[in-house]
Amino acid sequence: MSDKNNNSAKSIRNNRLKLVGLFAMVFVPMAAATSMYFGGWGIPSGSTNHGELIWPPVSIAQLNATDSQGQPLVRHFSLDEPGARPLKWDLLTTNADKDVVESKWVLMVMGADECNKPCQAALYTVRQVNIALGKEADRVTRVLASNVDLSSPSADIAGQYPLLSFANMDTASLHRFSRELPNNLTKAANEWNIWVVDPLGNVILRYEAERHGKDILKDMKRLLKLSNIG
Repeated sequence: MSDKNNNSAKSIRNNRLKLVGLFAMVFVPMAAATSMYFGGWGIPSGSTNHGELIWPPVSIAQLNATDSQGQPLVRHFSLDEPGARPLKWDLLTTNADKDVVESKWVLMVMGADECNKPCQAALYTVRQVNIALGKEADRVTRVLASNVDLSSPSADIAGQYPLLSFANMDTASLHRFSRELPNNLTKAANEWNIWVVDPLGNVILRYEAERHGKDILKDMKRLLKLSNIG
């Protein structure tokens, strides 16, 4: 009888261990993933992106910018808002796609004052990156944003970049936007930079104006491959 009881207890113990092991296989990875996502635990310090990651992301609404028609730029992203519409090419071009029904990824060249040499370099870079995206190129648009009135851009810019859209913001808004950025990027208000904005209006990556286009292209290809929006 004693041997029978011992065998029964051993069998119960083994079954419990198997049950605990089964739960561990399911819930331990889930708990680890949750800890990594919400607490940053176990995430490698290195990253695969070439730009400077803006984490947590900053909303484009913080920029308080307007488009070339004087409408809030954020309306092009927040498609759930009344009267919202997707970002389209500036009216300088006759190629505006009237059938666009959703927002796009944005490569935004932004800085203070006139479009100087770094700004011109950035405009050229983002155009080449956009073209190099091939069949994914239509998912991306380009915007030049400045505290200088761009409602009537120079003939040079308009001629070279006919598919470029324009946005305006005042100096105070630019500085306020910079203060919202992580990693102490307050210098961004005084320099020309290239920013990646997702279709929901989240500013997620930054590059200095003269960054090589290959780095930006690699990041954009990865983003577009992983994203099911825009």
